[in-house]
Amino acid sequence: MVRIGKLNIKPVILLAFVVRLIIVFISKDFPNFDLFSYSKIGDLTLKGINIYPSPASTNHPYLPFYLYLEALAVYLSRFNINLNFFLKFTNIFFDTAITYLVYIFTNKNLKSSLIYALNPVTILVTSFHGQFDSMPIFFLLLSIFLMKTKRELFSI
Repeated sequence: MVRIGKLNIKPVILLAFVVRLIIVFISKDFPNFDLFSYSKIGDLTLKGINIYPSPASTNHPYLPFYLYLEALAVYLSRFNINLNFFLKFTNIFFDTAITYLVYIFTNKNLKSSLIYALNPVTILVTSFHGQFDSMPIFFLLLSIFLMKTKRELFSI
């Protein structure tokens, strides 16, 4: 039996990333409202159309900077880069990074990190549905970490 206390965080982070990536590959063409909205808003942004207030009222209750990421995804889709894959990949990057922050916040407790890494809710939200909830959570946790380590200026 392998004792989890003897492992380091790298395999846990790799496991978190691989599990999420597998779900992304399985679901990259699975349609849902959020992914449809991302595509629509990204296309409007690329065309220079102000999405506020009309399209935003039904298709964009998202983070302000996210529309530029959506526009980039639409632009890259012109070069055969799957829009859904690109956006989901971005989301899983941040979700996987949260695994490391959990490790730091729990005094380097690998069990807690592993629980987050294999949490089916976060996996489904970011990898299957393509929602970006992990992005603001990552930055919130990063800000708290920076404040705790007396680097308040960087936490803004």
